[in-house]
Amino acid sequence: MNIVDISAQRLEYIELLLTIWEKSVSKTHNFLTVGERRKLLPEGKKALLDVPLLYFAEMTDGTAAGFMGIADSKLEMLFLAPDFFRRKIGSRLLDFAINKLGVVDVDVNEDNFAARKFYEHCGFTAYHRSATDEQGNPFPILHLTLKVLETERLVLRRMKPEDFSALCLILQDPEVMRAYEGAFTAGEVNVWLEKQLRRYRDDGVGLWAVILRENGRIIGQCGLTIQHWKDRDLLEVGYLFQKAYWHKGYATEAARGCMEYAFEKLNAEAIYSIIRDMNISSRRVAERNQLSLIDTGVRHYRGIDMPHYLYERKNPHAVKV
Repeated sequence: MNIVDISAQRLEYIELLLTIWEKSVSKTHNFLTVGERRKLLPEGKKALLDVPLLYFAEMTDGTAAGFMGIADSKLEMLFLAPDFFRRKIGSRLLDFAINKLGVVDVDVNEDNFAARKFYEHCGFTAYHRSATDEQGNPFPILHLTLKVLETERLVLRRMKPEDFSALCLILQDPEVMRAYEGAFTAGEVNVWLEKQLRRYRDDGVGLWAVILRENGRIIGQCGLTIQHWKDRDLLEVGYLFQKAYWHKGYATEAARGCMEYAFEKLNAEAIYSIIRDMNISSRRVAERNQLSLIDTGVRHYRGIDMPHYLYERKNPHAVKV
């Protein structure tokens, strides 16, 4: 199978793509009536004309297998001709979208059970639900994002604007934020969230939402960030959790997962944690994950000089390039 970029030649393919779209929808969108499917056809054509990137799946004999459209880091559409269902064509297209085009988000109709199962199997998880589709039709939409990593009890994914309220439960708790000299205002929480979104774009990493697998609830944030320490930039693992989930091993588990991600996926030579001297709980997390104290220093934040400790763990398997 060949995956061909037809973004610049889409008008030559438009009728074929609409035929695939219509046949695919008739097989998968059983929650729609025939009339409702027909009404969606003009919207499908407009989407095909507007989506920035359009890719076509063509078998070696020239048969049209399917197509997908991408905007920024979001998969806007993926449709297969029914003859190519359950032949791993969709998986190959999605793998290309993720690994070559940086796709991390996709929306799916809540009632399209086969599509939901497919995306979940491929590593996506729901973070928000809309009661209607983009056109205001009464078809609920699930917004999915690609998991960054999983541990025994936790799932980590990129934070989204919809996570603001959950983030407030962490950043507006004075006890949780004691090492930051107090709780954040709503404006400061928003700045914090926007900073993570920017880090994802610029650095490929950032603090991620930590989801408790048993109930899908956000209980904290943990991830990898680039932090400046004295005369160098370091890859740091950081973590903040709701107080209700302290002393259950979640921070240690999430931080360990991030550290393994840094070593195995990013081939980082070392991972660091920069922790305020009075933050005993965070220091213990670092020590449980076998990071060693290697330096001390002072960081200036919120108008205060704050003594900090620098912890480090080397990657024993790092490959220098």
